[in-house]
Amino acid sequence: MKRSRSYARRSQKPLRSFAKPSSSSPWSSRIPPPIAIQPAPSSEFFFILDATSLLYRSYFSKYQLNDYDGKIDKPLLLLGKEFAQLVSRHNPAYVAACFDGRRDDVFRRALFPGYKQNRDAQPAELLALVPRAMTYLRALGCVSFRSPIHEGDDLMGTLSHLACTLSPNVTTILVTEDKDMMCLVSDQGKTFVMHPRTLQIFDEAAVESKMGVPPSLVADLLCLAGDPVDGIPGVKGVGPQTAVRLLRAFGSLDNLYANLDAVAAVPNLRGAKTLAEKLRKQKEDVWIYRSVVALACDVKLELPMLSSPSSSSWVSLEHLRYLGVDEVEGEALMEEAMGAKGVGKGPFLKLLKEQQRPSVPF
Repeated sequence: MKRSRSYARRSQKPLRSFAKPSSSSPWSSRIPPPIAIQPAPSSEFFFILDATSLLYRSYFSKYQLNDYDGKIDKPLLLLGKEFAQLVSRHNPAYVAACFDGRRDDVFRRALFPGYKQNRDAQPAELLALVPRAMTYLRALGCVSFRSPIHEGDDLMGTLSHLACTLSPNVTTILVTEDKDMMCLVSDQGKTFVMHPRTLQIFDEAAVESKMGVPPSLVADLLCLAGDPVDGIPGVKGVGPQTAVRLLRAFGSLDNLYANLDAVAAVPNLRGAKTLAEKLRKQKEDVWIYRSVVALACDVKLELPMLSSPSSSSWVSLEHLRYLGVDEVEGEALMEEAMGAKGVGKGPFLKLLKEQQRPSVPF
């Protein structure tokens, strides 16, 4: 039985967006009540998944699967369930998943050896699951990407730029919890971040409400204030609130360093008289942090299912159009991923049932 192409044309359910939260903290994590956004009928959604985050959460989840006993394969099935729920709820026209490679091999380590050194080592068992997870998602109709030297964030950024450049009518939704991805949000470019658990949408206003600066300055903010999650120290003596005030006063990191003598005159800035000297002494470090924090949005992506890459193997948006599951090919890929026939079919059957429903026009 072939895949039903009508699946991707069913009416899309409205996404939810932030009402602007009122919080004095630039790192506010409050979740305000959602308001509905009804997309134009001509709008098509491209969902890009932070698959590493989803797989990690599934791996460490204490959620019990009543119909499944395999502890090793449980993360794959939970990942599949999350993907099936996401697709069923939002019915995207395009979809892709991005995975991290091995942390020790990422190019950022060469720029800054301390990058993510504060984290626990990646579990070998979990790393071994990634190729199987990619096959499992392919069985569900989703193309996955992974690079030996880039992180999933870089691949997500590359795909979002691809969509923005080649298909301006497509609305890109980055499904991730990573605040680093806030820098990609653009109302004009129709690129937004969606939290995978709360399903809240971050537009430019919501990013500024949460981070204290617009998306274009998120990377500059992390360079100054640091990012403890990724092991970025930032400037000593500069916290998030000070960094926000500096960026609001000077407009960018470049302009700040071009006008350090004016820092002392910034109103309501704690330690303003000594701050310029701190920034001057740590300038070299800040520029290193900037190169580490910046996303590489120009990664050359190949379609992973092609064994012999050719000139036609470079990815285009049409390669990522979601056509649902293929009953024959999907069964074979599912067996390859799970190592046994019939294991982990719940998400597959859910999607198959969904796509067999009649189409509903806009």
